[in-house]
Amino acid sequence: MLNRRQFLYLAGAGAASVLKYSGLPFATSALAASKASDFSPDVELSLSAKPAEVQILPGRPTTVWQYSGQVIKGDPGNLAHLDQSSLVPVIRVRRHQKVRIHFKNDLPARSIIHWHGLHVPANMDGHPMDVISTGETFT
Repeated sequence: MLNRRQFLYLAGAGAASVLKYSGLPFATSALAASKASDFSPDVELSLSAKPAEVQILPGRPTTVWQYSGQVIKGDPGNLAHLDQSSLVPVIRVRRHQKVRIHFKNDLPARSIIHWHGLHVPANMDGHPMDVISTGETFT
């Protein structure tokens, strides 16, 4: 049976861990600011999105949102463009590599990028509250 002091200690520790790992700006901003200058990526990429037209079926071209990118730092093989595809380039990195990506939104609408297969902090994972306006870049 827990006494009142043990209960308060466990409740406080639980609340602190929720704040620490929630990705909320007020919970992580000091930690992020202290580590930002220490971050040195192994791979650095530039991605951009813009409207384009692609011939998918006979007749009129289809309007798509096309993504392109380039490697700023790292092996050129870290970014693979798929031939004859309007899909995004494939990012290829090894486990434990640190990655920095600069995303430029040239779409006529606000946008986000949600990363599949990468472990990223919650505030970098493309949530609707973190939309990137037309003409802006997010790193």
